[in-house]
Amino acid sequence: MDSKHHELMKRIGFNPQDIMDEGAFNYLYLGDYKGRKSILKVWNTGITYARQRFEADLHAYNGKNLPTSELLNYGESPPWLIYKYVEGTSLKKMIAQGATVDFDSVIEKIVRTHSVRSSSMSLEEYFRQFSPFVDDRFRKIEQLRPDEDETFHMIHRALLLHRTYLEERAREYATDIEIRQVHGDFNDSNVIMDKKGVCRVFIDWEFSHLGSPFLDISQMTNKGDRLSQVILDKYFSAGNVRHDQYLYDFFVNYFLFKIALNHLAYKDMAANRNPLRERIVSSKIRRILQLHGFNPNIDVERIVAF
Repeated sequence: MDSKHHELMKRIGFNPQDIMDEGAFNYLYLGDYKGRKSILKVWNTGITYARQRFEADLHAYNGKNLPTSELLNYGESPPWLIYKYVEGTSLKKMIAQGATVDFDSVIEKIVRTHSVRSSSMSLEEYFRQFSPFVDDRFRKIEQLRPDEDETFHMIHRALLLHRTYLEERAREYATDIEIRQVHGDFNDSNVIMDKKGVCRVFIDWEFSHLGSPFLDISQMTNKGDRLSQVILDKYFSAGNVRHDQYLYDFFVNYFLFKIALNHLAYKDMAANRNPLRERIVSSKIRRILQLHGFNPNIDVERIVAF
């Protein structure tokens, strides 16, 4: 198998069998490491925040009580880690197949993740931590801006208004929020289930940090469909986090914003160049347009498409 990381694999004793993913931020290889079926994850150091994501991933795999796979080794030049391969199917695929799913097992693991408490801070202070990410995405989007494209400019204006909206909503929330361990990219593709529909582990911890549990639960349930409501009811019934509609709505709106910014800034990435991804992002942008009084029926797909 041809790989740009052949020398690294040789040096650390990883025998590759397949390339699982080649993204802008990292590369995933399936192979053998000391007689164990494993995943090698190598970060692209040329990408902003790659180092930070490596450290977040590593911290989670070294963390206690988190539903991760077993960390086998890690190193530098470039940053890499190896973890045990876990047989299973993503929650997303199981739902699409109409398979029986034990949602209680998923809730148990996200509740366990959120049980790692840290401190508290204002919502305004917490949201301010995302400013470097937001500024970076807006710079990239504005570099790609077509001068005469009114549809693009309408979407850009809506996103700027949405940033102001989130900043104002954060300032208006007077109570400090609890800071806990969060996954940071809690979606059904990152939840691995066994054949019986029982949750085994969560994967892709590179966005994990100490933050609000509402960041995770709003991402998993932002569609607002029946399944989302089932997950929400089970999560808040567990009693680990008190239901707060204001916080939930805030983080749903932040998630829409994050998805739109990420895609428009990096829509040339291979992972973003597929019709399903484009439809999902377009639906998020339409919700933002509608919230701020813009026509949601404009040709968003044309702007979102690579």
